[in-house]
Amino acid sequence: MKSRSITVATAIVFALAFTGCVNLRYSKYTGLDTSSRYGPWPEGSGTMAETRFAVPIYRGWPDKPYKVLGSLRHEDVNARWNDDFFAAAANEAKKHNGDAVIIREGAEWGVSKIADTKPSSILSSSRQTTALVIRFLTPEEISAQNRRVVELLKAFFGNDPAAAANQDVANLVRVYLSNSGIDLNTDEGKRQFNDTMTKLRPSAPGNLSGGWLFKGSESVESALSGGDEKGFIGLASVSVDGENVAIISNGGTVEINFTGTLSKNRLNGQLGIGGVSSKCEGAATGEKISISFQSLTSDGTVRGNVVFQRATGK
Repeated sequence: MKSRSITVATAIVFALAFTGCVNLRYSKYTGLDTSSRYGPWPEGSGTMAETRFAVPIYRGWPDKPYKVLGSLRHEDVNARWNDDFFAAAANEAKKHNGDAVIIREGAEWGVSKIADTKPSSILSSSRQTTALVIRFLTPEEISAQNRRVVELLKAFFGNDPAAAANQDVANLVRVYLSNSGIDLNTDEGKRQFNDTMTKLRPSAPGNLSGGWLFKGSESVESALSGGDEKGFIGLASVSVDGENVAIISNGGTVEINFTGTLSKNRLNGQLGIGGVSSKCEGAATGEKISISFQSLTSDGTVRGNVVFQRATGK
């Protein structure tokens, strides 16, 4: 009886000793574009944040620009995160100069899947909880990005007032080139920027045919996990023959193709993104094309949208 009491007491001591001790594995993010501002990482309109830990714990995407530093995960993919996990994640984030943590349900074991870098190398679990370690962009960093894009726009358009109207497109070009490993602060970066902007000019007002820049998002929802949104960006070519419209991507990390019809600025057809094919609908004007889609796959319900933009003026 005494021996059994000692054994039980020992077990209790060990249990108490290890309560609250959570070991999380940190993986550094090495993508080319690590920011949310015009980049592949989403920004939300608002979300819940717990502020009682070493750094804030976000339950959704923050509503201000940030950059991803890395991700945190537990070795047990089925572990249910509680306050001990959140405290450990906040402390680990602070060690890596993070300003906050974003908790993600049903996420991949790394962070590259969301940015579409080497997707075949990612091992994923639909039930796993992970965390992104982020740092918020400073006003100086945001201003520096704006200044460089404005400089490039002025050099490209000269005194044409269209420069201001193309600010959003230019920022997307910056992200696309950055994802391709191009530094806009170099002469080669400036040349690539000008070449890309030239491809995005319409051949004639109102003519949809030609080069477009696209940015989209896609999420997969299943019975076991909520939607985990991933973003992508690239270049595409649009061709129009009467009411028939075809779109084929020719740059970026995601393959996109669309075939359908255009009537009174309304698009209907079939959209393919990576390995997903779905009926879709959307709208098109001379400056923007927007397509929404939803499809039922073996992994769950895939839904998302793609917006195509191009330069105006000059």
